[in-house]
Amino acid sequence: MKKYLVLTGFLTFALFVWAQNPLEELAFYQKQAQDASKQTQQELVNNLHSWLEANAALPQASKALILKANLEKNLKDYPDFLITLLRYKYEFSPVEKTNVQSVLKDSVKDFPKNEQETYNELINRRVPQADLPSRLDTFLALATKANLKDTYQPLLKEYNTFFKRFKDYEELDRLELMLGDLHRNNKNPYGALMQYQKVWEVYPDTKYKAASLRMQGDVYASNLKDYEKAKSIYEQVLNDFPTSMERPTAYYHLAVMEESQKEYNEAISHLGFAAKLYKEQGDTDALYDVLLFKAEIQEKKLKDYEGAAQTLKEIAALFKNNEQKYIQTQLRLADLYTSKLKDSTAQRKAYEDIIRAYPNSKQADRAVFEVATLAKEAGEYQMAAAYLERLIVNNPSSEYAGKAQRQLNSINKKIAKNK
Repeated sequence: MKKYLVLTGFLTFALFVWAQNPLEELAFYQKQAQDASKQTQQELVNNLHSWLEANAALPQASKALILKANLEKNLKDYPDFLITLLRYKYEFSPVEKTNVQSVLKDSVKDFPKNEQETYNELINRRVPQADLPSRLDTFLALATKANLKDTYQPLLKEYNTFFKRFKDYEELDRLELMLGDLHRNNKNPYGALMQYQKVWEVYPDTKYKAASLRMQGDVYASNLKDYEKAKSIYEQVLNDFPTSMERPTAYYHLAVMEESQKEYNEAISHLGFAAKLYKEQGDTDALYDVLLFKAEIQEKKLKDYEGAAQTLKEIAALFKNNEQKYIQTQLRLADLYTSKLKDSTAQRKAYEDIIRAYPNSKQADRAVFEVATLAKEAGEYQMAAAYLERLIVNNPSSEYAGKAQRQLNSINKKIAKNK
């Protein structure tokens, strides 16, 4: 009986508060927050979320968001605090001058060290000059991509609030896909699958038709390991959408799936199609990943070392203007010539190509050191000494500088002895 009376009393109280003017209701929550216990603070957070869902269009919603964020910080619910303040930043900061950005910056210490860089990147993004739904769309996209620990549940609430609030938003289909990504990032493949299927079935005219289908294939392949289902979906994308931008990704994911099933030649074939289409689309980052994956299969699975070398040369030629990608590819090519093909001449050329292309790059230090070592082994002491001196002078803090100095001392002794 006591439990029934307490529950009845609570419901009566809740209905009484709900029946009031929303501004009076908010004033009540503000008053309650002044001396609230931990348990009461959590209830206030829940009530404020409900209030915001019903009254988001009111100017006073900004005060409700700040109050909610402060309570979440008091409770040390830092991920919830982050999402609440980010929503405030994207909804109200363009029209209200507050210290929300400094508060966000001060809170970086409350997040795990391995997430602090991502946190800083997230909060330092400028709010775009756009209408409110578009700003909140950006907020959801950035927070979903950041995928900081324990932000899953607060972000789910924000998605649901957005869908209720902006029912006529023209990009709802894309947000539905983003919500699927949020589920998938947080190990909820069935939630993701439902979202992708929803876009496929509920938005018949969506421009993301092929994407929603391909994403279903990704869930079956990567998360549910249902390769037959995934393969049929990817083939449907390729057959039914001949001009879709999703085609190269479907080929690539087919290759990933086939590699996992040890169907290496099939994987190589599909990677070839993916590379061709990515090149046509100008998606250089995806092209790089595809070709690198191809080289890895050729080297480690098929033991086709010459084929792997040719693929790495292709990558180097395509990305010669990208310092990091070019140098990393050439270093990998040199390692292949060293360990598998036993071709010291080609190995040396790979290093020398790095030095010629990027003579002042700190990333080229290994190449300089390796060429000096090869020159020393060939008895070219003067050339070896020149390379080593160059490394020491140009980058004395390099991890190779100490080794270079010791090797240079040894070479100078040989040169002096031979005079």
